[in-house]
Formats: sequence, C-alpha cells, structure tokens
Amino acid sequence: MEPVSFALAIGAVPGIFRSCVDCFQYIQLGKHFGDDYGNCLAQLEAAEIRLLRWGEPMGFLDEHFDPNELFQRGPWKDDEIVKAKRWLGLILSQFEKARERSEEYKDFVAETSEDLVIPDQAGELDKADQPLRKLIDWTHSVAKKRQKHLSPGKKLKWALYRKAEFESMIEIIGHLTNNLVELFPNLKPRQEELCKEEVKDLPRESMPTLIKVLKNNDELLNRAVAAKIKSQGHIFKDIVFDGSGFARLGDTHEYGSNKEATSISITGLKIGGSGVFHGGNRFEGPGSSASRLVENHKPTGKNE
Repeated sequence: MEPVSFALAIGAVPGIFRSCVDCFQYIQLGKHFGDDYGNCLAQLEAAEIRLLRWGEPMGFLDEHFDPNELFQRGPWKDDEIVKAKRWLGLILSQFEKARERSEEYKDFVAETSEDLVIPDQAGELDKADQPLRKLIDWTHSVAKKRQKHLSPGKKLKWALYRKAEFESMIEIIGHLTNNLVELFPNLKPRQEELCKEEVKDLPRESMPTLIKVLKNNDELLNRAVAAKIKSQGHIFKDIVFDGSGFARLGDTHEYGSNKEATSISITGLKIGGSGVFHGGNRFEGPGSSASRLVENHKPTGKNE
C-alpha cells in the first residue's frame, strides 16, 4: 500500500475515533442503576480506556495526526483500514441507538418524572465501597491522561435509564473494540506497554474489583494486572489466629512444577490458642507423603 493511498484510506478514521471517545463523556446513568451505579460507571470507563489505548499507537490522540508517521508503523492493507473504519462506525452507532432508545423511554414515562431522575455522581459513589471508589478515581485519571491533546466534546449530555440497554451497549462496544485490537497485531506491543503504565498507579485493593469489572474483556489489561499481582506477592494484614485448627498463609506447589516462590508480607499478626499456624509457601517433595515446608518470607511486622 502506497503512502498516498494509505492517507486517503485512513482519512476520516481519526475523526470517527474521536467522535466515539466523545460519546463516553456524554452518557449519564439514571437512578434505576441503584446499587450497580458504581460498577456500571467503572465498566463504561474501562471500555473508554481500552478504546483510547487502541487509538494511541494509531496516532489518533496526538494533537496533530500525521498519516505518514502512522504509515511507517505498517504494513497496512486496504481491507483492514476499511474494517477499522466500519467497526468504529458501529461503535458510534451503538451510542446513537442507546441515546435514541433512552429518548423514547423518556417520552414514554414523561408523566412519571421520578423515573427520569439523574443522580449526582459523587453522591452515588459515596455509597460504593472504597476499592470501587479508588478504581473509578484510577479510571478517571488514566482516561484524562490519554486525552490530554483532545478537545472536549460540545454535545449535550444524555442519560441511560435502564440497565439492560447499558449492558447491551457495553457488550457490543467491547466486542467491536476487541476486533480493532486483533486487526492490527503489530500495534499490540505498544498497547502492552500502555497497560503496564496504567497499572502502575492502580491501587492494590482495587485490583480484584477491576478484574471483576473487565470480566473476559480487555485481555491485555487483565494480563498486566495479573503480572503486577504476582510481582507484589501476598500481603496479609491484621491476621488473628486463635483456635485449635490449622491455618496456613502461602501457596502450595507440587514438586517439578517449576513455580517460583511468591513473596509474602505479614503485618499485625496475633497468634493464640492451641492450633497450628504456618506462614510461608509449601513445596511438596517427590515420592513421599511427607512434605517439606519452605519459609521464604520476611514478615514486615512484629508478632503480637
């Protein structure tokens, strides 16, 4: 593919991409999301971050998009550019369809204004647990950092009132974004780097919440989170053991599994009772019912 033909083919794609990104900023969630408000907001922002991460190595987040610079990151095929343009158009279409259905619902229940209440986002997040609140602070920060060169959209905000429509929209957008990620595998290394940058500031207590929010979406970010969890090891705080049973903090590895011992940090440990407590990883030896225990951690606190 020649540079001139590539520039012509890619022409409208950056604009469609930026319109998709703007749409994430227009959506508000209605009162009927209730206890799921924070989780749904996190899903929406996680989907936005993933699309932004795809657009960054394409140069679509640059202050001035340069098709010639993007061409050097090829090779490119005509049909691939066509697919990218079509899939971005379908993402934009999903937002528009959701908005239209929302407007229809608004007209349908116009006499029951209570159904149309748009709750204050900060107030709703105050009801969420701390890991979820910290996760949303993180998604806000990542998205803002990615869009530093983009001008904010000028359209009016609109609301989604029903969770089923939200879930349908998010599922389809996730599927289409996955198509985009897989379409250009030569850009994946850069996306993996961006994932590593993203999780650097992800609060540890929010990691399980993020994994729950992502579900089976965003494989690259899931991998980055798993790698960070592994590198940090296990952290146990304020552990109280007082009884007659057996308790162990650590992993169990079978002989020959070639697993590396995971680091363990234990603070605020209180031990009492007549039971057995073991802190450390367990490596089962070969050919014997007996096991050898390897204490490979250095507690960071004092036993009390």
